Amino acid sequence: MKGLIIKDLFALAKQGRIFLAVIAFYLVYSITTKNITMFAGMLTLFMGFLPINTMVFDEQSKWDKYALSMPLTRTDLVLSKYFLSGIVAVIAMLINLAVTAILIRLTDSAMGVQEASLYILAAGGVLLFYVALIFPVLFKFGVEKGRMLMMVVFLAPILIFTLLPKLGPMPEFLKPGSSLLKILPYLAVPALLICLLVSVAISIRIYKKKEF
Repeated sequence: MKGLIIKDLFALAKQGRIFLAVIAFYLVYSITTKNITMFAGMLTLFMGFLPINTMVFDEQSKWDKYALSMPLTRTDLVLSKYFLSGIVAVIAMLINLAVTAILIRLTDSAMGVQEASLYILAAGGVLLFYVALIFPVLFKFGVEKGRMLMMVVFLAPILIFTLLPKLGPMPEFLKPGSSLLKILPYLAVPALLICLLVSVAISIRIYKKKEF
């Protein structure tokens, strides 16, 4: 398991220049526009695609077929991608917390550190939620064949929340101050863990039946 994660980290290290360029661009953008949440949002989005990129590398190099000839189980191969995603999410949140604290001082933002921290934690949770949705699709169809479905999974929640207010009056349980929204922060973590566990179970089942 450890070796698989290290292998993926080495593969991602080749994208180091792109990573630094993205950080530099949105850092400058956030400072000039005084929009400190832009940096956190875009960095989280970029980091979220890194584990998917490792699956692209694996698919192009026929890694799975080679890996299964070694003393590795299919469960190990699946779990390594989820653990990598967790590592990436933590790194993204740590970078965002450090950079956002600096941006708040540089831009004299009205947003406090506590409020920004909650935003960053929520962004990290959303990243892992998308991982839970997308990985079973990618393990089933592969990155190339599953690209369209991946975009549907990615855009569907955004479209739903964008169009929902235009379809009619907002349901009472979604209005600000509703009892559901008050307890939602306490339900988010256990709900995310359940989604990840279900996703892992589905991905393992799919991968065990897959032929290479």
